[in-house]
Amino acid sequence: MEDILLEIVANQVHEQWSGWMRYLFSQTVHVMKDDESVDVVIPPEFYNRWKRQMITAYGNLSEKEKNSDRELAQIIINLIREESE
Repeated sequence: MEDILLEIVANQVHEQWSGWMRYLFSQTVHVMKDDESVDVVIPPEFYNRWKRQMITAYGNLSEKEKNSDRELAQIIINLIREESE
């Protein structure tokens, strides 16, 4: 059962990460270079907010920011409950 639960939670973590990356890429500016590589630029307003959130302990986040983390936590708790039933 632990292996199954591990895979269910890992899948959810990947879904959350994938969703975040889609959002992140949608907020950045992609600059194609002559060698066909891409530079990705994060606009300052996003960079500043995300950096602040990254270095802020959970307990010091705003309620809105905590709610975002709580939503993922609730999904994982629900997955654990479903698997243990």
